[in-house]
Amino acid sequence: MKKAPYTVPEGFFEKFEADTLDKISAIRRRRRLISGIGAALAAIVLGIFIALPSAAPDKTVAEADIEEQMLEIYEYDIFLTTLNL
Repeated sequence: MKKAPYTVPEGFFEKFEADTLDKISAIRRRRRLISGIGAALAAIVLGIFIALPSAAPDKTVAEADIEEQMLEIYEYDIFLTTLNL
């Protein structure tokens, strides 16, 4: 049987394992916190966009008048009315 030329202090591997598991759990906690903050921010932004009024403006009076005038012209146009479009 060969003798290993290197030695480690008593309890080295047990301490190393405990330290590693502590670091892993700290990373997991940090990731959960960041994920939670990200989800909360996304919900807030979505809520703001839903709560804001629509960006599309309603028809103005001038636009409605133009549409009415176009309909009147169409109704009185002999060529278009004879085609029955």
